[in-house]
Amino acid sequence: MKGKGGIAAETANIHLGDRSFTVTGFTLDQIQALMDSFDGVNQPLREGGWEASRKILVAALSDQIPEAELLALKVSAGQVMRAVKTIGFVSELFAPGEAGAPVDQAGA
Repeated sequence: MKGKGGIAAETANIHLGDRSFTVTGFTLDQIQALMDSFDGVNQPLREGGWEASRKILVAALSDQIPEAELLALKVSAGQVMRAVKTIGFVSELFAPGEAGAPVDQAGA
């Protein structure tokens, strides 16, 4: 997700279920509110990684889809992990090469 000059892209597309969304960076207030969630995505899914991922997706997509509708989408764990990683890169909260996605139980 590199733009010109090595800076992260300003927008990116993510796919969840049968829907596509365009994500951008966060506001300063959103970043402050989500710092713990971005730290938590590297935890095993059952130990907080899933909840952290859910919070990030809800915040990132709040202007495109109501929370209840988002949470009702049928998605795979892989789609969620890729989406959160993309959001982290776009918002520059993950550096290239960082894991930046929750690990599954097999990876823990």
